[in-house]
Amino acid sequence: MSKTPSMLLRPSAGGSPGSTGVLYEPDATSRSRHSVSDRDSHLQVNTRPTKSSPSHRRAGSPGAIRPQTPSTLQQIDVVPPSTSVKLITPQLQFATDLSVKLGNCLDLTNFTVVGVMGFENVGKSTILSLLAQTKIGDKELFSTRSLDALVMDRHETTGVDLAISMVAGAGHPTVLLDSQPLLSSSMLADLLERNESQRFNALTPEQQIEAASYQIAVFLCSICHYVVVVHDGLAYQASVTDLLRKIEQKLAQCRLPSVSGNSQRHTAQLLYVANNVADSELLYRENELLSAHTCALEAVWPHALVRVPYNMSTYSDVVDDKDVLNVASFVLPHRQQVTRGNAKRKEQIKKTASISSKYSELDEAAEDFQLFVRSLPSSPSFSSNTESKLAMTPGSKPLPPPHALSLREWLSNASRVFEAVRKASCFTAEYTSSRDQH
Repeated sequence: MSKTPSMLLRPSAGGSPGSTGVLYEPDATSRSRHSVSDRDSHLQVNTRPTKSSPSHRRAGSPGAIRPQTPSTLQQIDVVPPSTSVKLITPQLQFATDLSVKLGNCLDLTNFTVVGVMGFENVGKSTILSLLAQTKIGDKELFSTRSLDALVMDRHETTGVDLAISMVAGAGHPTVLLDSQPLLSSSMLADLLERNESQRFNALTPEQQIEAASYQIAVFLCSICHYVVVVHDGLAYQASVTDLLRKIEQKLAQCRLPSVSGNSQRHTAQLLYVANNVADSELLYRENELLSAHTCALEAVWPHALVRVPYNMSTYSDVVDDKDVLNVASFVLPHRQQVTRGNAKRKEQIKKTASISSKYSELDEAAEDFQLFVRSLPSSPSFSSNTESKLAMTPGSKPLPPPHALSLREWLSNASRVFEAVRKASCFTAEYTSSRDQH
């Protein structure tokens, strides 16, 4: 019998600021089949506040507000930068000016780290900006492609950008990490245009882009609580599953330090978003395509996926197996473009929405995704010194109890993780071995 998959991060009993976060594993014997209307009761483990009524949400919505603790009160006066800052530069170097740009944010604790990755022009920056918005439609925190960049087929994000959001409450900051597109043709064109010296010995430009893409993906999976994998449709899951399979292989081959500073290996949990899905897919093939996507994702990296004991989709068939855990995946439809004078088109959209249980508007689906991610249990983010051989040595002095890492400590550990990723030979070994054989 296979082990029940680990699911979400949750603080240990008591929820004290210095307590160590543990993985929450659902009790398989107590699970039962749940409909969409049951989601709120299952998400009461979280503590993120919201202004919306839970009864009006079709996806997970936050639970009760967590009482303020001393650490919460200390973080009320923290004002994060209004824009994102570089964590990883375009030259794949860890930024050295973070202490200046982040200021008193470096003392934040109890934060949740959410990253995003995906191919080119799938809406990664837009999706991540949702998590920093008080309401849908607010100014986006991360830069998206301008019209000129779109026409010239240029990417917007380079390296990894970091931003801090306090919209979930002063006691629950969220660290958001946006990343450059993976396996990107525009990144390749940019590299060829700059004609820079090679970063990976004698690799071809195509191989350099591929190696850099997997380095960034492995780095995000090693330092985040959750990584949102964004794709631009439901009909073509082969490319994204191949990507995840390769990332998992590279991650397993690397010997990386833990971002917590202890000896326990850390891997982020994955959320999946199919973005900008065409109306025809939503209306006629969504259930079939989403099921195919879920099966493909589970086959690739089953233990990394966030799972919930209810259906994520409001229109998916209810599974009869009461012990099933559903993959947390979301479908964001293409935004309806309706002109002011096109009354007939407006009426048609309204009619379609009334007879269909599917999402009819992007804003509603986006808000459901936003609330679900904010409602994920946030442990005291990462804890240090959870185990040590020195502590087991007779006569040795006892180590201080584990404590929740500050953002300063997390950044320091993340820099060591990134340096180990850069030095790992697994990202270039297949290219160099192939070259040596010729």
